[in-house]
Parts: sequence; structure tokens; C-alpha cells
Amino acid sequence: MNSDSACLEVGALSETGYVRDENQDRMSWSPVPLGQLYIVADGMGGHNAGALAAEIAVQELQRHISQAAAGEPVEQVIHSAFKKANETVYAKAHSGDPATEGMGTTAVLLLISGQVANLAHVGDSRAYLYRNGRLAQLTTDHTVVQRMVQAGMLKPEEAADHPDASVLERAIGTTQDIEVDIRNELLREGDAILLCSDGLSGYVADAQIEYVLRSQGTVRETAENLVRLTLEKGGKDNVTVQLVEYGTRKEAPAARPTIAVKPIAKPTEPLGRFPAARERAPRRTLAALMIAGIVAAGFFVLYFWNTIKTAEFDATKGMVTKLKKELDDANAAKDDAVKEIAELKNQLALVGESAKAAKEKSQKDLQTVNAAKEKALKDGEELKGQLAAVKQSKAAADKVQKQLQAADAAKEKALTEAKVLRQQLDVKDQELQDARKQIQNLTKANKVSPAPQETTPAKGPTGTAPAAGAKEAP
Repeated sequence: MNSDSACLEVGALSETGYVRDENQDRMSWSPVPLGQLYIVADGMGGHNAGALAAEIAVQELQRHISQAAAGEPVEQVIHSAFKKANETVYAKAHSGDPATEGMGTTAVLLLISGQVANLAHVGDSRAYLYRNGRLAQLTTDHTVVQRMVQAGMLKPEEAADHPDASVLERAIGTTQDIEVDIRNELLREGDAILLCSDGLSGYVADAQIEYVLRSQGTVRETAENLVRLTLEKGGKDNVTVQLVEYGTRKEAPAARPTIAVKPIAKPTEPLGRFPAARERAPRRTLAALMIAGIVAAGFFVLYFWNTIKTAEFDATKGMVTKLKKELDDANAAKDDAVKEIAELKNQLALVGESAKAAKEKSQKDLQTVNAAKEKALKDGEELKGQLAAVKQSKAAADKVQKQLQAADAAKEKALTEAKVLRQQLDVKDQELQDARKQIQNLTKANKVSPAPQETTPAKGPTGTAPAAGAKEAP
């Protein structure tokens, strides 16, 4: 069987519910080159933002996959489609518009290519496989509670009532990169794939969903019954259902065995026979004959009555025996039922104790989470204080840096000025050396020339002759 010849029947329905003001769920169904495409998305965010996120995601997934050629790898095409949808929703959520800030959406996708059902999802919108009267979940919720279940911190039956049951770990548009879970399932004749938002799976147990799918109604009627069941439980969330049947649905096995009741059997024993006719008595007198006749009649009547009573007694005795046996069987069945009821009461008590323990554990976990939250807030305040101190230290460091820069500039200026002075000093030193050489030359010339005539000794600075041993001025 391929996608061209397969008989695919679809039942789809989406309802707002009784509590929400708007329906933020979106879904689509369209033929594409790769097969038949079905999508269910559940938006989250403020007013209209969740619906917009879900609508964008559905449009982008459908547009990207519809553009893929028939021969392209399906898994690669699906992954690229989710990546593009995530980029578009993320850009809108971080555009600075307060109306769309923080929006995101879940999505579950089914692409039937021939006999292969390709499934992909992000978030807690689910996909189920209904086969031979049994329901199996094909997706794993990307939630905090599901992670706790996988880690052994919670039991599956405790997850539904946990306060963080709807807290998502993964959604389209909340982060720049997206991780998608992709798998495929080989379909058989009579299989059905159910796509739904958590408006169904969060309020209706899997066993109840399976019971509705076992009904002999049409696909449309089955989808309506699932939505109706959710609304009967309060309709606290939007609910969207897409049911896709592959081929002709097979008869589901009986939900419970049928007990046949045997009627009480009527007695079949014979009631007896009349006694054989007596031989004619010899001729006697009339009185004797009359007396004998009356006596004989009396005995005959007594014997006949006794025979009838004996037969009735035997028949009644047999009936009573049979009734007694059936009563004993009924009493035994009653005793078994009483034992089963006692066992069920014990199990119910155990379940109650388990539920109570689970509730206490959940409360302790909540207290732990609240304590961790308080500690995180306190640590955040401390970090804010440290950050302020760091900022002040940074300001002081910037001031010191500026002072150091000013000092370096002054130093450079002083070095420059010192260099200029050194150059001037070198010039003056050279001039002094030249002057000394001239003086030496003049001194040598004076020594060689004739002795000068006597002159009056030069006076010192005070008008007196220079002291003995003092150098003569050149």
C-alpha cells in the first residue's frame, strides 16, 4: 500500500473550551510532494501572542516542507523546516514589541510517505499510535516533570498532578537554536495516528482515550467524542485533535468478558404411576360389600395420595438439592467477591497512602524549589551588590588610569624638554671646548712671542693683587 492507493480518513476538531477567552491552538492538513502532512501546534504567551506563534510555526513548517521535492531525505527536510520556523518565531518574539515578547509554541508533525509515518515534535503536544485496540504514546513530552520521571524522581502517575506539569523545557521560538525529536513508524492496515494538544492529554487519561478509539463510530465522530470528553472534564484549556486512519479499521477486542447467566432448570423427574387395578372381590352381602368398598376406597385414596406425595417429595427433594447446590455455588462466588472487594479495598488504601505520600513529597519538593528560589534571589541581590562594588572599583581604576596617562604625558613632555636642553647643553659644551682650544692656542702663541714689558699686576675683584698660587685668568 502506498500514499496514492491508501485510504486515509481524517477527523479533526479544535475547541476553545470553557475557561480560555481565545483558542491559541492551530492545525493544518495538506498534501505535499513527500506525502500527506498533518500539524498541531499549541501557542503560549500573552493575549494573541500564543496564537500568532502557533500560526507562524504552522505556516513555516507547511511552506518549507511543501517546497521539498519528492526525492529529498524526509528527516533532513523536517529538521530544516523546524529550524526555519524557530528562527521566524524567535525573531518576532525578540523584535522589541511588548505584545509578542516571550511568545512561543509547541508543535507535533506527521508526514505520511507511502507506508511510513514520519513524526517530529517540540514541546508537549503528543502523537499516539492506535493499533489492534491498543493505544501507545509515540512522543515524549519536553517538560520539567517528564525529565523528573525519567530521572526516577517522580512516578508517571504522579506527573499529571505535579504543580510544574505544564512547564516546558523546549518550545519553538524561545531559544535561537531548536532541538527536534524525529522518528518513524511503519504503518499497518487499520492503524490510526492521533495528534493532539495537551488540552486532551493533560486532562484525559490514556485509558479513556483508548476506550473512545475503540468505538465503532466514524473518524469524525471519534474526534468529536474525544473533544466532548475533554469538555466534560471542565474544558479548562484549548483542545485540538487530529485523528488519521490508515486503511480500514480492524475490530477491536472486547473491552470486558461477557458473563452468561444460566436459568434454574425445572425438575424432569416423573411424578409416579397409578397402582395396578385390584382383582374383583367375591360376591358378598351388600353391607359387607359397601363396607369393604368404603374401606378399599379409603385405602385406595390413601395409597394414591401417598404415592403422589412421595413422587412430589422426591421431585421437590431433587429440586431442593439442585437449588441448594446452586445456592452453595452462589455463596462461594459471593465469598470470592467479598475477598476481591477486600483486596480492592486494601489496594485502594495502598493507593491512597501512595497518593498521600506523593502529595507530601510534592509539597516537600515545592518547598525545596521555593527555598532554592529564595536562595537564588538572595544570591542575586548579593551579586548585584558585588557588581555595584565592581563598578565603583572600575570607576576608581579608570580615574587612576587617567592619572597614569596624564603622568605619562607629563613624563614624555619632560623627557622631550630634557632632550632639547641636553642638545642645547651639548652645543654650549662644544662652544666651551672651542673656546678652550682658542685659549690654549693663544697661550702657546704668547709663550713663543717676545717677553712682554712689565706691567702693573692685574687687580683682583676687590682691587688687590691676586693671591699667591692663584690661577691667572686667561
